[in-house]
Amino acid sequence: MQGRVPGMRQKALIIIGAVIICLIATLYITSQRIVLRGFAVNEREHVRVKVEQAQFHLLDDLSALGMVAGDWAARERSRDLLDKENEKDFHSSLQTKSFQELRLNLILYLRPSGSVISGTAFDFIQKKKETIPQGIKTHLSPQGPLMRCKDESGMTGIISLPDGIMMVVSRPMMSEDRTVEGYLVMGRYLDAAEIEHMSKMTHLSVAVQRFDDQRLPPDYRTARSALSGKTTVFVNPLSKDTIAAYAVLNDIYGKPAVILRVDDRRTFFIQGKTTVYYFLLWLLIIGLGFSGTTRFLWRKLVLSQREKQESEERYRAVVEQTAEGIFLVEADTRRLLEANAAFQNLFGYIADEIPGLILYDFCMCGREDIDFVVRSIITERRHIFGERQFKRKDGSVVNVEISANMISYGGKEVLCFTVRDITKRKRADEALKASEEKFRNLFHNASDAIILHLLTEEDMPGRIIEVNDAMCRRLGYSREELLAMTPLDVDDKERLGELPRVYKDLLSQGHITFEMTHVTKKGRKIPVEISTHVFKLNGVKVALSISRDITERKRAEEAIKLACLELNQIFSTAADGMRVVDKEFNVLRVNERFCAMAGISMSESLGNKCYEVFRGAVCHSLDCPLNRILLGEERVEYDVEKERKDGNKILCTLTATPFRGPDGELVGIVENFRDITGRNGWKKSCRRRRKPQ
Repeated sequence: MQGRVPGMRQKALIIIGAVIICLIATLYITSQRIVLRGFAVNEREHVRVKVEQAQFHLLDDLSALGMVAGDWAARERSRDLLDKENEKDFHSSLQTKSFQELRLNLILYLRPSGSVISGTAFDFIQKKKETIPQGIKTHLSPQGPLMRCKDESGMTGIISLPDGIMMVVSRPMMSEDRTVEGYLVMGRYLDAAEIEHMSKMTHLSVAVQRFDDQRLPPDYRTARSALSGKTTVFVNPLSKDTIAAYAVLNDIYGKPAVILRVDDRRTFFIQGKTTVYYFLLWLLIIGLGFSGTTRFLWRKLVLSQREKQESEERYRAVVEQTAEGIFLVEADTRRLLEANAAFQNLFGYIADEIPGLILYDFCMCGREDIDFVVRSIITERRHIFGERQFKRKDGSVVNVEISANMISYGGKEVLCFTVRDITKRKRADEALKASEEKFRNLFHNASDAIILHLLTEEDMPGRIIEVNDAMCRRLGYSREELLAMTPLDVDDKERLGELPRVYKDLLSQGHITFEMTHVTKKGRKIPVEISTHVFKLNGVKVALSISRDITERKRAEEAIKLACLELNQIFSTAADGMRVVDKEFNVLRVNERFCAMAGISMSESLGNKCYEVFRGAVCHSLDCPLNRILLGEERVEYDVEKERKDGNKILCTLTATPFRGPDGELVGIVENFRDITGRNGWKKSCRRRRKPQ
């Protein structure tokens, strides 16, 4: 029998090892075919979404460009361009800054026949205007898409030019009777700078190539072949680290013009491979651990022998059913004779392991202490009761409540121990102590002053029962002095009349924040903001007040008020008329001098449109100071004739500057009007009103 045991153990280990190896191989093949395939599908879908995101951004750019073109086409100054006399003046108003801010390379004004009224091209590299590209003229046919639009929606899209791909928008210029009098065309090259701008805005790696380019890179040629059919997006892994998605953009004629590519890291694929490798590694570790555990259990199962245990049926039933752990110990050897199921569950042992244990294996008191307790029980017949720490089979420590005495077992005297797990109770006690210590540290180390005080029968502040160090430092009292006082003793006597209302609101709401003035021990007054909560502590109604020193805030508020008063006084007493207008031409504010110049009252001006109050010749034109500042000018100044409410006209020197908010965004303009009617030759000056620079 003993000779056959090693052979049986070896056969069992071989079988278990073979099963584990087959399992690992099967899982590896399955993960390669299923798991990695799922990661690859997610990867392709992810990069497909990114190329669609790039397409949407390009459409948004075209839509925004169309809105700008529509706004320009609707302006009266644009329709005036149909008059030859205004062509030169309007052409000069197209500043380089306008092209740069709108990122435009081309602006054309066309007649319905397709002839160019006025046009300007702009080179962003040279930062200067240049001649209109010749290739654009082939797209200016009256029957072409750019000139077939008859309403404000116009036409947007891309066209292929010899110089590159251009995003274009076309908007009709209509008369008052909705007749198309001409067209406004704006263009922007889809060049490297624009692609870089798109990449920054979308946080994507974007690239484009012409669809008809004969020198396309190999991956673009593959994508062009795949996208020639019904496929809208083509995904192609470029390397083990990079994957790309391709999409075709059609021109305004519906023909393929551009291949758009978005690159992305193969994060999903890399993560998938890493996951599979870690999974197999853990599976191998678990398999080895399982093999070792199996070998150990097999040895214990085959080599150990069970011993019969004596016990009466009633004793066995009581011991096995009790929730407390009970074990018997041989007095001389300190070896365990028997233990019930509660003991086994508590310390993680099985019944077969109990006879191999001695008291020193799990009792953490030390040999000398254990021997002293055992001798005391034997010699003095004492009943031992107390708290100890025992060690479980897995090495973890458990706190127990233990009692021990001598009993008769099998015709001899043995030690009977009863243990109860009090780990949860210990943890609760420790957590409570830690919570109290944490609260005490937070309470005394807080930068704000904190007091806890009782409430009187009249629901007014009563005696202080706790105070933190910050309160003592702020007021200059010791903790013992404050505990003998009430909050009323440190509040400003002149403001005590406010407290009944404050505490009435506190009791109705449970919480309130208010301002008060504290008086230090030396008599210095400190403005504070107090946040107070009311609650019950051990059945007694108390209030917790947290006060913050707001001296600096009060000083800042006073400084702001003084600054506002100074600005209001300067605005109101200025010798020139002043007016603030927002971007929607609404009058926000005027001074008394402006009302006197316009012959109106303050109420007649505020809230109305600026061109309805004190109107002039430049209203509703591009020379309007608000329009010029919206186009990028920082200062506008010229002489202009203005009409008062009574019909009389006066000549003013108008100076306008941007009015910006705290965040730097343009809110409107500030206009300054200086009456120069009395100067010699004012009529001549009015006729020679300064042109925009």
